[in-house]
Amino acid sequence: MKVKQLSIDDFQELYQLWKIYLWVYPEDEEKEKYENMLKLHPQFALGLIDENNQIVGSIIGAFDGRTLSIHRLCIKGELQKQGFGKMMVRKLEEKTKENGIKKIAIQVHESNIKVIGFYEKLGYEKDPVTTLKKNLN
Repeated sequence: MKVKQLSIDDFQELYQLWKIYLWVYPEDEEKEKYENMLKLHPQFALGLIDENNQIVGSIIGAFDGRTLSIHRLCIKGELQKQGFGKMMVRKLEEKTKENGIKKIAIQVHESNIKVIGFYEKLGYEKDPVTTLKKNLN
């Protein structure tokens, strides 16, 4: 397995992976978000590539000027629990440090105990913040 920087050409393959293992928005919305993230900070879009040159995992970081936020950490089902998720997070952390960013965060739904435990094992701590949102449709 190797890690590569993703490009816009990888979107269709990524979206197919995400549809299986993550909650996703409609394809056009996901593509627009992905393209915008790549335009701003392409170095934080990473893919896990298998021996057949297929994308079997992803992690994407979005930087707001102070904190890098983790998005779309996804590892193909049969490859989970083999250290690839940890590897992808560590690679993104490395890229974050290389870019002089000192803070990294992820939002996880409080009911997602498994994912919270995964990040806590990697040294992430809960931050007592409440997210408020409003749809502007």
